[in-house]
Amino acid sequence: MRLKIIGLLAALSFSLPVMADLSARSKQQLDNYLATLGQHNRMMLSVALSEKGKPIYTNQQGYAALESQQTLNADTQLRIGSISKTFTAVMVMQLVEQGKLQLDWTLGQYFPDFPNSDKITIQQLLTHRSGLFNFTDAQDYSQYMQSPQSHQQMLDRFLALPPNFDPDEKQDYSNTNYYLLSLIIEKASGKSYAEVLNKQIVEPLALKRTGYGGKITPEQNQALSYQWQGDWQRATETDMSVPFGAGALVSTASELNQFFQALFSAKLVSADSLKKMQKMQPDYGFALSPIPFNQYQLLGHSGGIDGFVSMSAYLPEKGLAITALSNGVNYSFNDVLIAMLSACFDMPVRPPEFATAIDTKDMDLQRFVGNYVSSQLPLEIKVFVQDKQLFAQASGQGAFPLTAVNEREFVFEQAGIRMSFDATDEPQFSGFVLKQGGGVFQYQRKPAE
Repeated sequence: MRLKIIGLLAALSFSLPVMADLSARSKQQLDNYLATLGQHNRMMLSVALSEKGKPIYTNQQGYAALESQQTLNADTQLRIGSISKTFTAVMVMQLVEQGKLQLDWTLGQYFPDFPNSDKITIQQLLTHRSGLFNFTDAQDYSQYMQSPQSHQQMLDRFLALPPNFDPDEKQDYSNTNYYLLSLIIEKASGKSYAEVLNKQIVEPLALKRTGYGGKITPEQNQALSYQWQGDWQRATETDMSVPFGAGALVSTASELNQFFQALFSAKLVSADSLKKMQKMQPDYGFALSPIPFNQYQLLGHSGGIDGFVSMSAYLPEKGLAITALSNGVNYSFNDVLIAMLSACFDMPVRPPEFATAIDTKDMDLQRFVGNYVSSQLPLEIKVFVQDKQLFAQASGQGAFPLTAVNEREFVFEQAGIRMSFDATDEPQFSGFVLKQGGGVFQYQRKPAE
């Protein structure tokens, strides 16, 4: 439920002033950029920018419900996935400030049946240093994710998953941590998670379109999600009892900016608590991650659930809040964030260019098949054919389809990937050049063992 976004690329090194309002040029360029994505079926999304609490830009492209042609608008609720974790972390810190929790208390005080429960602290759950297995990585996850689950059913599943490592040995993202934190919030407060969320965050900030999600109802201006499979197809719909406080919230782009503005203005937690939340251990604090752009470092969280992809972040020294929520992605989400931030600093935002796909039915795809390695990156990439389609898969990551744009070049536009295979008369290609996010990496075919 977390989108792992590679850091936004630094294009310049000198100081850039954030715009108090987008210049006419930047607004027009960003409008054109996002409209191009919508017109070419590359993304359906809702975005917002604000500075020091003042909205400076919003835009929506695409549909909340494609089947009925119901368009997205600024008040459409979208699932925000793991951005929910930041809300959960805030609720934990509020309970700490109320004296109902302490960061060094252990999981064993609430759930003693878990392995290492007497060693796993609340802080380690917050920073993903517990060692607990990520339940969304379990083989049976897809079999139950769309059906209602009780807390006990979920706990039984967690207990059946052996830990990955000893507490505090390292950091490894796990939704299990934040599900358990959500249950601890209920036990410590004596109220349901949704009640605490409403009382401690939603109502004080007067958020009208933010809350705990349920069955998606387009008639209530809630967005369905889609995946691109030659056209937009309905994605799965996870039952919100499954992610709980790890990923069950819904909101709008503008209201998420309000939330992050309030958080970093110490309106939700004290300055001391906020400082603790921002401390990276090593690259994740209390549901906050660093996101670099030029010489700046934003702090925020990403999310991904079903066909929804999201990112919300804040630049403290500029008071800049940025949120992008999508319910259909067929393009590099990272590039959209770069475009939005570029507009904030009055940097050029160039319209995206889309390669024209060619038919591969007469191509010998076996020439590309193999394992490839690079001296520049630690990731080995496997290229293979499945159902007459060429795929690539980096070590430890999911496979992705490759679209041919000529006889030796393939793209995966959702991640901004282009692979250009070496020209050769040999039966198989010897390597390829991988381009992504401004980086250029040479890969060579791995010798057969």
